[in-house]
Amino acid sequence: MIKPSGRSGFAGFAIVPFFACMALATALWFYASMREEYSTVVEVPLEMRLPEYRVLESSLMPFIRARVQGAGWQLLNLALSGEARCAVFVSDKSLPQSEAKVTVTRSMLSQGMQVPTGIHVVNILTDPFTAQIGVIERKKVPIVPVLNVDLREGFMLSGRPAVFPDSVTLRSSRRTLASISLWKTQPIVLSDVYAPVSVQTRLSDTLAGIVDVPSVTVTTALNVQQMAELVLHDVPVVLTSAPTSHRVVISPTFVTLTLRGGIHQIAALSAADVTVSVDYSTALGNTTGSLVPKITVPADITVLSIAPARLRCVQRFGSVPQP
Repeated sequence: MIKPSGRSGFAGFAIVPFFACMALATALWFYASMREEYSTVVEVPLEMRLPEYRVLESSLMPFIRARVQGAGWQLLNLALSGEARCAVFVSDKSLPQSEAKVTVTRSMLSQGMQVPTGIHVVNILTDPFTAQIGVIERKKVPIVPVLNVDLREGFMLSGRPAVFPDSVTLRSSRRTLASISLWKTQPIVLSDVYAPVSVQTRLSDTLAGIVDVPSVTVTTALNVQQMAELVLHDVPVVLTSAPTSHRVVISPTFVTLTLRGGIHQIAALSAADVTVSVDYSTALGNTTGSLVPKITVPADITVLSIAPARLRCVQRFGSVPQP
């Protein structure tokens, strides 16, 4: 049997003090280095603070670039904490009563820099820029839900989604509000839906800083029903806008409709809810010999087919009997 040498065991124990010394030396070097002064370029979040009745008409750049100087540990803390920011103040006295363009200079950016104690702002590297500022107005617009709904096979969305509240009052400049006719919600994503469902979401914030949107919860109700079909026979064709004495006859006078909708809507459907009509002036001026009738059904019902698909217009000659 070969026994391990005592010398090699001693060498193994000697490695521990070696690494301990290396770690101590590294820590001392890092400590000394962090006390030295350095300069570096940082990106600082930018915001513009305006009088209460004023608003930006275009987005600002999210960051400005600045060269800062400080001790190593201060710069490290700055990078990790993200405490630096640039807030540019625009006074009411510097603005006219209407819309205005304000040039943001490097001096304004330098004055707006907010950095931790011990950090010195050497200079601003971002070029001066122009900000368009308008007067705040209000506009009420409808809320439109953004839907990504996957329905189970054999089911359908009956009617339009019900939204509560159905509108929102926005605050922004007149120019910005003129281009806004509605406001969307954050996306609503649902899968395998087979029953009525109600979902809460928030309004989108796509124009943050330009449009002031109230923080409200929006409830969207989806009326999901099982799909059903109904065949209606002998639906009469009505000739509309016809004078008392007319020489036009529509043939055939009855048609068959195939309808589709939610099972509850189909069950509640009556003959009075469905009309098939042909306008008299259209029939009188028709030269093709066939007409496509107008079919009126409730908004949540779909017409799949009509038989026959086209009708004929027949003009009678001779005297027309008076009613």
